[in-house]
Amino acid sequence: MAVAVIVIRRPPVRERVTRAGVWTLGRVQRLIRRPAGDAAGIVTDAMTGLGAFGPNRRDVTHAAASALRNWAFDLLCLAFSIKAAGAHVPWWGIVLAWAAGTGGASLNLTPGGLGVVEAALTGALVALGVPGRQALTAVLVYRAITFWRPQQSAG
Repeated sequence: MAVAVIVIRRPPVRERVTRAGVWTLGRVQRLIRRPAGDAAGIVTDAMTGLGAFGPNRRDVTHAAASALRNWAFDLLCLAFSIKAAGAHVPWWGIVLAWAAGTGGASLNLTPGGLGVVEAALTGALVALGVPGRQALTAVLVYRAITFWRPQQSAG
């Protein structure tokens, strides 16, 4: 986002991005009839809003700290799930296994990476020496906590 804001503030780049945005939005409007309104006006308003974006240092620090805290607790949840499954936690490779699962989720083959994450994470844990049955149990417990539970409480 920061790179986009910096690039958009450069007039020649902003002009090219605006022209491409107007062209693309015009095609989309013809195809699906949305959003209503003048494509040039919509894109210009969006570019103005993006150009005005300027977070302060405290907000950026808070966002970065929150992201790191989220990742840390996610890793701990995976570690405790492995321990709950009765396996030894491979501390030296748990970040790599977690990254494999997270990478699977980002492929967006299924909603929330359902099935893809489980396969990638289980495979990574088995490769780290966790027995197959315990790896699958740990992954299912982990996913029940991190994927299913938050959605149930929000509904």
